[in-house]
Amino acid sequence: MHWDAPPGAAAWEAMKGEPNRRRLEAAIKAGTCEALLMLRGEIPVGWVRLGPAGALARLRRSRLLWRAEMADWAILCFYLAPAERKRGHLARLIEAAAAHAFARGARSIEGYPVVAAGRAMAPAFAWTGFPVAFETAGFRPVDHPSGARRIYRLDRDAQPVASVEKRHGFDT
Repeated sequence: MHWDAPPGAAAWEAMKGEPNRRRLEAAIKAGTCEALLMLRGEIPVGWVRLGPAGALARLRRSRLLWRAEMADWAILCFYLAPAERKRGHLARLIEAAAAHAFARGARSIEGYPVVAAGRAMAPAFAWTGFPVAFETAGFRPVDHPSGARRIYRLDRDAQPVASVEKRHGFDT
C-alpha cells in the first residue's frame, strides 16, 4: 500500500503492519486494488500488485519516477513465499501482470526494480523486484536517472505476452 499512502513519513509509519493489512484487504474487497496471485494447487505462494499509474498517489508525487512519458500502468510490488524464490517465478509474475494490464486496455506497463549493488539483498528491501526478472519478461530499461531504482517498460506491441496464464498456471 506504499504507492497509495498519503504524503509524509508520519502517515507511512502509521500505516505499517496491521493497519496496512486491513487497508489492503478492504481495497481488494472493494475492487480498487489490482493484484494477481500465484497458486501452488490451492495455496497462494506469490502475488503481484499493479494498476493504472495515474491512480497511484505516491507514484504521481515521485520526483524520480514520474515523467511525461510514463507508461499508463505500473507494476508496484511483489511477494514470493521463501520456498518459491530464486526459481524464476518473479519473471512469471511480471509476465502475468503485463498480460493482465494489456487485457485491461493498457498500452504500456512499467516497473521499478531495485538494484542490488553486487550483494545479496534482504527480501524486505526487494519488494519491487530485480532488473533481471523484468529483462527475462521482455521489459527494457528506460533511459532515466532514478537512483537505486531502475525503470523497466514493456509496450503492448513490443512482445507477445498473451496466454501467459496458461503457460505458467496463473489464476487471474
